[in-house]
Amino acid sequence: MNERHLTETETETDSPVEFARSAQVEPRGKGGQEFRWSRLLFEFLSIVVGVLLALGVNEWREDRNNRSRARQALVNITREIEANQAHLTEVHRNNSAYLAAMDEVSEGDSSGPEFQAAWGLQSTAWEAARESGALGNVEYGTILSIAQVYQFQETYLDLMRRLFEAQTLALLLGEEADPQIALQAMGVKLEVHTRLMVQNEATLLDWYQRSLRYSPHASVKTSPNP
Repeated sequence: MNERHLTETETETDSPVEFARSAQVEPRGKGGQEFRWSRLLFEFLSIVVGVLLALGVNEWREDRNNRSRARQALVNITREIEANQAHLTEVHRNNSAYLAAMDEVSEGDSSGPEFQAAWGLQSTAWEAARESGALGNVEYGTILSIAQVYQFQETYLDLMRRLFEAQTLALLLGEEADPQIALQAMGVKLEVHTRLMVQNEATLLDWYQRSLRYSPHASVKTSPNP
């Protein structure tokens, strides 16, 4: 009878070890429910923490890339302004000599320097940085200073275009036509226009010099705008 009873018990539970494992895997009662909820809560918190860490890493990486783009944009703009400054310095030296000789040379005397146009002034780096949004992490004061430089540069170029349009008009009127006559027809006197351009060259050179005082690294914000 005892042997039969043991056999039936072993058949139902297989072995004491299997019974213990079954009790651990599938706990019953209130304690088992608390175990399952604790495990679910732990898994949920692990997922949340993992997602937050991933978002934080992505945000940090994006911020670093944006600041790198901003610094590179400022470096390119600085090089462009330096090149414009060097070019305009030569043009201004020539045109200042031309202006000084205007009242000294006799009528019909072609000796002395000729008026020179500063067609080499560029704004490619500034326009590319502005259009691409690379200046999003640059300090507002720095952007304002650079924008004023290029705006005044465009004003100077507009005056230059007006002068050379008058010269082109004079050529179309005939070989003996005087550019001053064409300018007067446009409501501008040649001497006044020339003096204004030379003055604007000096002002633009001053703008160039002041804009080069900023540092590409110091002008980039350490964090993006909220």
